[in-house]
Amino acid sequence: MKKLLIVVDYQNDFVSGALGFAKAKSIEKPIVNEIKKYSKNKDAVIFLKDTHDKNYLKTIEGKNLPIVHTVKNTKGWELYGEVGKLSKGKKVFNKNTFGCTKLFEYLSKNNFSEIQLCGLLTNMCVLVNACICKSVCPNTPIIINKKCVSSNDVSLENAAIKILKNLHIKII
Repeated sequence: MKKLLIVVDYQNDFVSGALGFAKAKSIEKPIVNEIKKYSKNKDAVIFLKDTHDKNYLKTIEGKNLPIVHTVKNTKGWELYGEVGKLSKGKKVFNKNTFGCTKLFEYLSKNNFSEIQLCGLLTNMCVLVNACICKSVCPNTPIIINKKCVSSNDVSLENAAIKILKNLHIKII
């Protein structure tokens, strides 16, 4: 049975754009290494992309985070750097909120021996999508490598890691 790597929101706006932060760039190489390893082993790799439209500021999220970002078909929406290059030919799911309903559907139709998540932000989209994985695949090991995730708020990232551990998600 194949393993699955899920790359969450590693997009220009979260790395170097509207919501970018220095630590986000530092996880690019570890993520690239994981993508290459999974691809070499013929395991599955999918990408989740935060995707908004021009009406973002009118949404509940936009009212709570009033910074326009990851607007579909803009530079900020594209996957960042080498991660973007490695996404060619792979499944990419757009999502308009923290969790990805298409991920839920995909996991419901496929069986994996292990699921690893990486990307941004640990305390938001990585956390929520890890919970989706756990909900759909309660007996599948779910893993998060701390070298492959990051957040712009260290205290919230540490809290998220504690919550993920409490949900029986393996942190390496």
